[in-house]
Amino acid sequence: MRLWLRLALALAAVALLPLSLAGEWARRTTREQALEAGRDALEREAHAVADLVSRSLGERLAGLRGWTGLYPEELALRPELQEGLLKAVARAVPGASSVALIDQRSVPVVEPTFVEFNRATELIGRLPVAAALDHGLEIGTPYRYQGSPVPSLPVALRATAHEPWLILGAEIELDVVLDLRDRETPDHVVVLLDGRGETIVGGDHPLTNSALLAPLIGNRAYVTYPAHSGLEVTGATAPVEGTEWTVAVLVPHSAIDRTAREIELRLGWVVLLSAGLSVLAAFLLGRSLSAPIATLRDVAVQVGEGNFGVRAEVARSDEIGDLARAFDRMSARLATNARQIDAQRTEIEAFNRELQSRVERRTRELRDAQDRLVRSGQLAAVAEVGAGLAHELNNPLAGILGATQLLRSRGRDPRDALLLADLERLAGRCREVVSTMLRLSAASSGSPAAHADIRAVLSEATHLVSGAFRQRGVALKLHVSAEPLLVRCDPVAGSRLFAQILNALRAGLPDGAGLTVSAGRRSPGSVEIVLVPDRPVALGDSRDDWMAAGLGLWVARRLLDEIGGRLEEPNAPADGTEEIDRTALAAGGMVDAPWFVVLPEG
Repeated sequence: MRLWLRLALALAAVALLPLSLAGEWARRTTREQALEAGRDALEREAHAVADLVSRSLGERLAGLRGWTGLYPEELALRPELQEGLLKAVARAVPGASSVALIDQRSVPVVEPTFVEFNRATELIGRLPVAAALDHGLEIGTPYRYQGSPVPSLPVALRATAHEPWLILGAEIELDVVLDLRDRETPDHVVVLLDGRGETIVGGDHPLTNSALLAPLIGNRAYVTYPAHSGLEVTGATAPVEGTEWTVAVLVPHSAIDRTAREIELRLGWVVLLSAGLSVLAAFLLGRSLSAPIATLRDVAVQVGEGNFGVRAEVARSDEIGDLARAFDRMSARLATNARQIDAQRTEIEAFNRELQSRVERRTRELRDAQDRLVRSGQLAAVAEVGAGLAHELNNPLAGILGATQLLRSRGRDPRDALLLADLERLAGRCREVVSTMLRLSAASSGSPAAHADIRAVLSEATHLVSGAFRQRGVALKLHVSAEPLLVRCDPVAGSRLFAQILNALRAGLPDGAGLTVSAGRRSPGSVEIVLVPDRPVALGDSRDDWMAAGLGLWVARRLLDEIGGRLEEPNAPADGTEEIDRTALAAGGMVDAPWFVVLPEG
């Protein structure tokens, strides 16, 4: 059996079977459903009216509470506040026609306030004062003045927080009654009953029987009873929240029954018409859907197998035709995207390979350049130290030569002992300088995890550069503590490092200047070496020796980083969180603040 025929039969069966069963069932149950719907409608209306009355009354009571809460402590002591409170309540609370402030004996403490008529005396007589003192707020029994279209409600509210107690009394006009009266028709009435069963509104309607409604006060209920005229009445009740009142919505029972009969008749015609249309629509729909769906199914299978670009070619102008054309566009787009993705994948793979090769090549070149730069800086430092040592050797050698010549010309003389002592001292100095030069010129600088006493390192470094300082005319002083200061640094590497730093500072100092070096603990775990020049260090000078010293400082920082130390320039924060104010330094041209070298404690 073809798809369209199976679809048509299935749709017809699904439509006819429920309709045939529903037709018979509807004739039996329509009346009950209509009555249930009518009862639900009455209950919803009763609840809505009760909510309307509750919100209307609640807004006014909230207004009274709000005004009494402004000055609960001062109200009993300040008469001007009492008069102002009454005027404010009369103006601000909707429906407040008379307002009075009384004590526990119902005696006014100030002159009552009214809007149109002065009914304060009757209001005070109706206020539930005792209940208000116990509960804070109490609503009295509604009453109606002669000729008044709406009833009035006495409300008593405790206005002070402690003794002497004052009671705020207000006469609230229930203008919501006008809205309830507007809902009245000969076949519909809304009744509002107070807690005693008295009708506030709707009591004079033919459908109302207050005696039968009184037992339902405060309850939600569905009620049916005979009216005074003998007419059967149906209604629903709902309590008004925050009060002892109850709302009842009443209609003749015949109105609901009439609606049930009309619904039953209309439902029968709807069932017959729906059955005929369902069968016809089932056959037409099944025939029109089966062919294009089968075509789309076959094309979808081909696309799923990777045959992008295949078309369905369904010539229809409805949604199925739109679906087929959209499917054709999707298939063509998938074919184009597949070609583009293959081409882009090939291009990206080639580019990635080339980029990776470039990155690796540039990384190697940069690493080699950095290594060469560091090495060249180290070699330059060693060369500079060697030059200083050579200068140091010339002086003692000249002394040796002079002493030797004197000994040779004078012969043996008692004074020869002094010359021989000088000769021995100078020769020892030569051996010391040469030994130091050989040790610093060694290829290996020792283990990075070695430990050294910073006093010995600084002493050796200052000794190495002392000749260059004297040649330049710069005084070099060293102050160290008496106790050992161990740092995590190789002794040879430390001597080279401080020799580079001292030579760099020496290049920026003028002739006749001085540089003081001292060491001590900065904090637990670190040792601080302070280099204090007594003259400004010229940063803007373009001499070749200062330019070379800049490279030495850069190399020194790299070496300090390797051992966990750091070089702090003048005016730079110790924690390194801020940049040095280079603009200010350049404008001044001089920096004479201390330099700091911080090393990890060993």
